[in-house]
Amino acid sequence: MRRHTVRGRRWWLWLGGLAAAVVLAQALVQTESGRRRWDAWRLRLPVLGTLALETEVARMCRTLGSLLQSGVPILRALSIVKETMGNRVLEESLVRVQDGVRRGEGVAGPLRATGLFPSLATHMITVGEETGRLEGDVAADIGPGLAKAAVAAVVDGKTVGLDTPLADEGQVDLRIL
Repeated sequence: MRRHTVRGRRWWLWLGGLAAAVVLAQALVQTESGRRRWDAWRLRLPVLGTLALETEVARMCRTLGSLLQSGVPILRALSIVKETMGNRVLEESLVRVQDGVRRGEGVAGPLRATGLFPSLATHMITVGEETGRLEGDVAADIGPGLAKAAVAAVVDGKTVGLDTPLADEGQVDLRIL
């Protein structure tokens, strides 16, 4: 008696199911609630979520710093930054930050209260607010610092960044196989 496996003989069912799942996922992401769920799920991913969060926050800080250095008022700058965010969850958190700024709470407190933003960013924004140099600190320090932290990789069990010499002391074998 011959046994037929579902994978072997009916491969087209698997392919069709996969195609249907992709189409369904794309349709769900097109809705506002589906996009929010997708973005929240992306931020919860173990390594890639941290990378996505730090990349978005670095972009946000660079944009906010540039706008503030150009003389744009803080509420208008936050509104512009919110529109440039690629993640609905972070975008919604900036609405709460805007509300906090309107109430006179500053930027760092409401950012910290969201629980989403890295402590490095909220701490440096706090320092910038306390010293009266928020424009310079946000643009010059936080954005590039987070961008560098976001672009990290694991090589031979060690976390390295763009400025780490990979071939130093024989840590990595760079031969092409």
